[in-house]
Amino acid sequence: MRWLYELHFRLERIGRKAKGSLSHFVAKFRQGLRYVLWGCFTRLENLGRQGRWLTFGTLAVLAGILVAGGWFLFGWGRHSLAEWRANEAIALLDENKTEEALLKARTAYIAYPDDLDFLRVATRASREAKAADYHTRAEELARHDSSSAKDVLQLVDDLLDARNLENAERFLNVAHGKGMERTEMEKRLLRMDLLAGSAGRIPALFRASALVREGTEDPEATRAYAALCTLWRKPELREEALKKLQGWAERDDETGLAALRALAFFPELNEAKKEGYLKALSARIKTGYVDKSGQARLSFLQASRDAKWIEKNDWKESLAVVPFSETEKLALSGGILWRLGSRKEGKALLNQSLIAPDPNELPIVEREILSTGNPNLAIKLFLKYREKPWLRNSCDALLINLYRKANENEMAERTADNLRLISLRSQPDLLTEAARAKILSNQKHLPEAATEMERLVAKYPHDPDFRELLGFVYHLLGGHRLALELVAHPPEEFPLPRRARAKALRVACLRELKSKDLPKEELPSPEELENLEPIERELLKI
Repeated sequence: MRWLYELHFRLERIGRKAKGSLSHFVAKFRQGLRYVLWGCFTRLENLGRQGRWLTFGTLAVLAGILVAGGWFLFGWGRHSLAEWRANEAIALLDENKTEEALLKARTAYIAYPDDLDFLRVATRASREAKAADYHTRAEELARHDSSSAKDVLQLVDDLLDARNLENAERFLNVAHGKGMERTEMEKRLLRMDLLAGSAGRIPALFRASALVREGTEDPEATRAYAALCTLWRKPELREEALKKLQGWAERDDETGLAALRALAFFPELNEAKKEGYLKALSARIKTGYVDKSGQARLSFLQASRDAKWIEKNDWKESLAVVPFSETEKLALSGGILWRLGSRKEGKALLNQSLIAPDPNELPIVEREILSTGNPNLAIKLFLKYREKPWLRNSCDALLINLYRKANENEMAERTADNLRLISLRSQPDLLTEAARAKILSNQKHLPEAATEMERLVAKYPHDPDFRELLGFVYHLLGGHRLALELVAHPPEEFPLPRRARAKALRVACLRELKSKDLPKEELPSPEELENLEPIERELLKI
């Protein structure tokens, strides 16, 4: 052990000598530095007045260098800290820790609100965390001078998911100005046409067929084409669509699945081929993804609409063992009793199911209530949906007609007064229904309806329902000739309600214009007149 003590002793001596040498060196360095600086200032001072100016100037320069260096180091450190926080936010987003990521991303963005990279991170974090400021950040990113079309397209897709067609179209034009590819724009326009409802089907069909002819491999475009191709009226176009679908059916992806769905019901195919495609579709859609409880629920929901099954089986006993919640069981029991003729008991159970339903239970409750066709039950259902702020306008649009059918005219007028049609611009079909309901409840809404319907007809000039409603508004405002020009004589293949309204409107306009002899084909049949509401016949004076 002696060598260990000796080693410790020698190391201690070396350490003391090194410490002493370092202290001596530091002292000499400080003395030399003080001598040099003080000597310089002393020599400058000896020069008199000019020396003093040189002394103070040198001191000022040194102080400026120190301040500028400190400011630069502070800015560099602050920006580095913001970069670190942004990188941490990206890493947390990859780990699905959205709340922590949002805090770090916001801190970096607040420090440098003009930095494009930090704005992108803050926008992504707000989107994934579903924060309330997401649309504000996304719109700011879209308007940034240096942002790309890809940055704007994410906002466009989210607006389309929310069915906000007006803002989606506005920011799609922004993306187009930033150099977006034409194919990407056509795909978004196709989606907008599909979301517009029945008015957008024909434009969507032409747009989808153009994309397919250009050889696009986008699944959404091909699925839309597969779903819409049965609307073609020309045989040669239907043959072309059939060849495309048969080629896609061999693919093992979502496009192939959509093609099989279309081919299973394609009119030109014989029953044997349809059956073959239907079997292929059933084989492609595997039921193994549905657990036993889900399969039991689906089986009961299908059987509950079969009157023969209800008569032969004890549906109450079957319902008791199926894994439905208590609210769902109340709704299903009420719906079955209603269909069996026990409407009083069924209505009582359906009312109980509406007391405090969970959002996950509402689809089955809605299914049973709407199947009854009872306006009072439907009113309670939509009032339950109306509790959600984002569904308020849509529910009000449907409630006006329901209140009218339930003879609650005061509530219908109050709801019509509170609803602004401009809030429904993203849902053209719903806007049209609400506009008609507002007019039938009170004619003071005619100017508002005229403004919105003129906009819709300008955007969808081919839609006969939009043209008929605008013609109806013009007729009530005294523009009978304009209404006649808008609404052509309806062909017989039109649905009965559309045909009845168009014929009645044309007859009313011709009478106001004092046409002497009305052609026989212009006169609506008794069946068509019965399809009109009493208030419509009263307004048209038929």
